[in-house]
Amino acid sequence: MEQPNSVERSIIGMIVTTRGAILSQMTLDPSDYYSKTYEAIHRAALTMYNERRGISQLTLEDELKSSEVRVDPIDIREAAQALPDYDNIEVLENIVSESATRRRLKAVFQGAEQAIGSPVDIGDTVEETQLRMQDAVAGSKGPKVSFLSDDVDEIIAALDEVHDYPKTPWPDLDKIIGGLRPGNVYVIGARPGVGKSVLGMQFAQAMEKNGAVPFISLEMGKTEIGKRLIANETEISLSRIDSGNLHDKERAIIAKWRANRIENGRLAILNESLTMSQIKKFVHSVNRRQKISGIVIDYLQLINAPSGDRRPRHELIAETSRQAKMLSVDYGVPVILLSQVNRNSTQDDNPPKMSELRESGAIEQDASVVILLHRAISGSDEEAKTTLQVGVAKNRHGTTGSFDLQFKGYYQKAVQ
Repeated sequence: MEQPNSVERSIIGMIVTTRGAILSQMTLDPSDYYSKTYEAIHRAALTMYNERRGISQLTLEDELKSSEVRVDPIDIREAAQALPDYDNIEVLENIVSESATRRRLKAVFQGAEQAIGSPVDIGDTVEETQLRMQDAVAGSKGPKVSFLSDDVDEIIAALDEVHDYPKTPWPDLDKIIGGLRPGNVYVIGARPGVGKSVLGMQFAQAMEKNGAVPFISLEMGKTEIGKRLIANETEISLSRIDSGNLHDKERAIIAKWRANRIENGRLAILNESLTMSQIKKFVHSVNRRQKISGIVIDYLQLINAPSGDRRPRHELIAETSRQAKMLSVDYGVPVILLSQVNRNSTQDDNPPKMSELRESGAIEQDASVVILLHRAISGSDEEAKTTLQVGVAKNRHGTTGSFDLQFKGYYQKAVQ
């Protein structure tokens, strides 16, 4: 038989005796009650309060006749006779909420213990346990209500704050977007071969100055990435590095580069075909070794669907985009998300539009900044091939605009 809880009974009593008025001060979720009876009473009272119906012992009893949980009218009457403690309603709510959190954590640990002894993949068990723990610790007690008038002084004080966000490698881009803001997603879109991977690497190099950077490349191997990085940072042309016949002077430069990379390099490269869940695990592992300062994913449309997931492609891309946004918020870092432009747009030699991003709806919505690249990759105009047009098509924090960079493919970099 369910044991009565004096704190929970007192809260229900105050709801009844105030005819529901105290609900306006409360943030407790009904699911936090240990007593299913009191949970049912609280839910019924909330429904009536939200529908502006009168709350009393009799109307509550009538409302609860259709409840899935059988409630004895005596329970309502006994609660109404409990000694009210109106001044400490928040304290009482916290007691109930914290007890609920303890019960949820206990259930999480019991579930994890059972899963450890089963043939389920241990990685999935760890991730599921972490998520359930986060849910349990977060609790269900709602946020404290505050009106704008309560926070207006803090808002005014923030107007004098000067934000010095990490810079990109290009001053013209910083003038438009103001640097790389933590918790934001930056989408870099381009047609194949234009140079989005080159810019992705340069973004990673810029963020690497402030911490570790997980660099997830889903189409290039580590050796290819490494060669491109050598070309970028030593200004030995990629064709020379690929030749396998380097001069002694070039080898000496690369040896110096190697020593500097070993000492200062903080890129963590992953180049496997992965699901977003596996990418999140990789980011978490990197952050445990060294605090991350940003994330680069090259590129969005190559991320695999979880095994057995048969959702339409556009829904999977939308979910992947949302997960990337969650990564940026959870770790408080910028996420650079490279994206391909629809292939049919290659028929048009004009700069791409935001609507041409593949499965663009969710990508546009989740991105704080969308940058579209354009460069001539065919034809006889060599100058056009080295002019990279950079267009900021969306900027949640300011204006849009465009500028040109000089594309040095042989060095795997774009410069002003």
